[in-house]
Amino acid sequence: SDMTRTVAVGYATEEMKKVYNTVLEAQLAALAISKAGVPGKDIDGAARKVITDAGYGEYFGHSLGHSLGLEVHEKPNATPGNDKPLPFHAVISVEPGIYLEGKFGVRIEDMLYIGEKEVKNLTKRYAAHKAVDNISFSIKKGEIVGFLGPNGAGKSTTMNIITGYLSATD
Repeated sequence: SDMTRTVAVGYATEEMKKVYNTVLEAQLAALAISKAGVPGKDIDGAARKVITDAGYGEYFGHSLGHSLGLEVHEKPNATPGNDKPLPFHAVISVEPGIYLEGKFGVRIEDMLYIGEKEVKNLTKRYAAHKAVDNISFSIKKGEIVGFLGPNGAGKSTTMNIITGYLSATD
């Protein structure tokens, strides 16, 4: 499975909030048209249009999504060049992102199951911009393990570092 969430530690600037909301709007646009029979390029295009219209098109440098199987990136996919329709029973990622070099990046990634009668988001969603108090982090090579305080009921989660300047050694 794939899942990406973006968090701001400390505070989020107005620019960070704008970029986050643009990425969220792009993902919601792609999710709204995702279903069997829709070409992958149309799903990618729905997200890409939102990001481009907001002035960040050049900062979305990857395709919107891919399928999962024995390999992490498999077909069918949601790319600008894929004119093939998504088949029933596909599982695809929907992961728009904006990456401002030297500043910050935002990616929101969910996994979808494309069924015959419904499209199901397989990734548990939380409300956007939910504040969580008392977060502590343990940094391991390539990832941050966060332990959520009172609002998170003591649950732990792992967040991949997709941009930023954190590094850790063994």
